[in-house]
Amino acid sequence: MKRVFVLMALLLQGLIFSPSAHATSLLFITAPSHRTLSGLFLDDQLATDLSPVGAIGSLLYPKQSAGIQWSIDPALIEEVVDMSDGYKLVNGTAGAGQDFAKNFLARVKTLASLGRVDAMVYG
Repeated sequence: MKRVFVLMALLLQGLIFSPSAHATSLLFITAPSHRTLSGLFLDDQLATDLSPVGAIGSLLYPKQSAGIQWSIDPALIEEVVDMSDGYKLVNGTAGAGQDFAKNFLARVKTLASLGRVDAMVYG
């Protein structure tokens, strides 16, 4: 009888004091290149995608970010850094997404400081 009681106590202790598992979601953020070999941007589609409601920007502002880890393509970061300094399109006009690029980089920097952003393998 003592053995059964001890066994039950050990099982209950394991259930009560076991660490809870926290589910983590991993979001991959990548996009095809929007630049030519000379470095000019083909269009302003990336600027649209980087806006807070765009296809890429909205991934950084989920309704509930607890338990989310981001993995971002370094080639995308490289393009966004180029955009943040001002950029030109192939047709010669100035790009309009400089502010979206700066905001995107600031958000990534904030998330990285929290240890929630990793770089994908480059290549």
